[in-house]
Amino acid sequence: MKLAKQNLANYFFIFCLLSINLFSEETEEKIWRTEDVFQIKNISNVDISPDGKEVLYAVTTPQVEDGANHYLTQIWRGKVDDPKSHYQFTTDNTYSSSARWSPDGKTIAFISARTGYPQLYLIPPNGGEAVQITEVPHGVNSFRWSPDSQKIAFVSAVYNTPKEKDEKSLLCDEVMVFPDNRMGSSLHIVNAKASIQEPEVLTAKEYFCLGIGDFGTDIEAFDFSFDGKNIAFTYTRDNLLESQWKKPQIAIINLESKEIKKLPKLAPSQGIPKYSPDGKFIAFLKSDANSVYSIEQHIGLYSIEDESCRVLQKTPDEGAFLIGPSIMGWTEDGKSILFMEPSRTKYAIWKVPVNDGPITRFDDNKKLYSFPLLSYNRKWIGLGAQSITEAKEAFCTPASEFKPIQLTSVNEHLKEKPVAETIVIRWKSYDDTEIEGLLTYPKDYEEGKTYPLLVNIHGGPMSMFDEGYLGQGRGYPLAAMADAGFFILRPNPRGSCGYGLEFRKANHNDWGGRDYEDIMSGVDHVIEKGLVDENHMGVMGWSYGGYMTAWIVSQTDRFAAASMGAGLSNLISLSNTTDLRSFMSDYLGGEFWKDPKLYLERSAIMYSDKVNTPLLIQHGLLDDRVPVSQSIEFYNALHKLNKPVTLAIYPRSQHGVVEPKLRIDELQRNFDWFVKHLKNKD
Repeated sequence: MKLAKQNLANYFFIFCLLSINLFSEETEEKIWRTEDVFQIKNISNVDISPDGKEVLYAVTTPQVEDGANHYLTQIWRGKVDDPKSHYQFTTDNTYSSSARWSPDGKTIAFISARTGYPQLYLIPPNGGEAVQITEVPHGVNSFRWSPDSQKIAFVSAVYNTPKEKDEKSLLCDEVMVFPDNRMGSSLHIVNAKASIQEPEVLTAKEYFCLGIGDFGTDIEAFDFSFDGKNIAFTYTRDNLLESQWKKPQIAIINLESKEIKKLPKLAPSQGIPKYSPDGKFIAFLKSDANSVYSIEQHIGLYSIEDESCRVLQKTPDEGAFLIGPSIMGWTEDGKSILFMEPSRTKYAIWKVPVNDGPITRFDDNKKLYSFPLLSYNRKWIGLGAQSITEAKEAFCTPASEFKPIQLTSVNEHLKEKPVAETIVIRWKSYDDTEIEGLLTYPKDYEEGKTYPLLVNIHGGPMSMFDEGYLGQGRGYPLAAMADAGFFILRPNPRGSCGYGLEFRKANHNDWGGRDYEDIMSGVDHVIEKGLVDENHMGVMGWSYGGYMTAWIVSQTDRFAAASMGAGLSNLISLSNTTDLRSFMSDYLGGEFWKDPKLYLERSAIMYSDKVNTPLLIQHGLLDDRVPVSQSIEFYNALHKLNKPVTLAIYPRSQHGVVEPKLRIDELQRNFDWFVKHLKNKD
């Protein structure tokens, strides 16, 4: 009897151990790790068939198994009303994306890099082998079907002289001589027939044609007229990157005579033309802000009949250009323009009437909607939708009324690993200006207990923190940090978009001034709420966020650790080494050689001796936006002073770290840095 009781006790003990282990394993599976970013699939290019019955979209997945270190994008297809019918439409082992139904619904065109540079392919909707139809030397940038589905216009890069590129080193094998050694893009047209053919070049080399909208969005920067006889296109007079944003103009080419006619110059910047359904007008984006990067954009209307131009009423945020895609196109009835822009911590789609009447909001403001794509017949909109707790999925809606339908569940598996709670908060800055931001709570938060705080600062500065999925990373493993017990504050200080033009311009001639106060007042706000331990705080940010991180640690010792990503440390040297050549002069009121005072006063490197906060610096080796020299300068200055600093430079990386394995190092290094200095501080 005693032996039976002992055996029963032993079995019970073993059962408890097994239960504890199983529970621990289940708990571990639900805790976010930095490598969990590889579980997220990204959806893009959601295009609805003319009859509204089928959808095409692209799915991008990280490839890290068996030595792979890249992202693979493939096209998927399925029925709108049957998610189970969806299947992978392209099966090549390389990039395929930008699939578009022809206006008659009989053919699908897409871009694929299966033969090297991205080229155009055609495939029948009922299946079969994809057929390559272009073989242009430097690939296809973007394309658009003609209304009769017989031709395809596209933009492709052209060089003054042939160049071969070493893909491993990303260096050309020829001497580069400026300003003559430059690349531009031309507008081409090709027949939509299943064979490789020599495209017709429509624009001469003095036109540097734009293919896509702001920051690579899905909106084409050119458009066919309703009868297919003309193409309106966006161009610049030089190939400088900032000219694409600040100095574009519009011209119309007659496809029969090849005559090119320039639109009247209504503003220093005008582009992204969209023909009205009746062919009588061209809507376009225009801006008078020729010298500021907090540029505002409005909708212009050009009358083809009398060649007059007028400007439609302003949208609430006045068209902040960083987010894009801004102008989507005309409604089917030709009475309104659909326009997208930031709106606080989300984006808004507005319906702007071309005649009298109020601007009305088209979307329902329930999710973070992004990259909307209006179908050729203007009947449907495909778009991505996500929230802080839900990863992006493909949605569609009729263009006449916002009734979103979820099309995919490619990230359904992520619901098994919920992210921590995030709320929108507001506070008053030191001058009583209201500031908004996002506050993420530690997982398993206990009321009355204080936690370490991480302050994350966005780039731009004309960007903003939005209510996107917390698990996606963006340089910092926020979901993993919250699960590790950190509060995370993401402020939108003045200079951010989404809060109107005046707020967006409020940091001109004042970097490191009121924007700094907006951030620090947010820190004070969460401390006063009794949420965080002010002795265990860290700050981090990329690009402008990296600048602000460097600036903060040069001005205060309140933070126990910091991480500066691709940050600006020396505003004088940055101003003439960035690919945005007038960026600093726009924000700081002129070129540094005319008045260097503000440049020097607001450069963190000038206060290197004041930095006592342990600082991690991360930077891409091939960064053109903020050259790696900015980080090297700051590192060397701090190292000479025996300050606690570490520098990590990422090979083959530009302004953001992209390669999956390098991203893991970037994310994990940040995670470990703050755990070491904040969680393990005592």
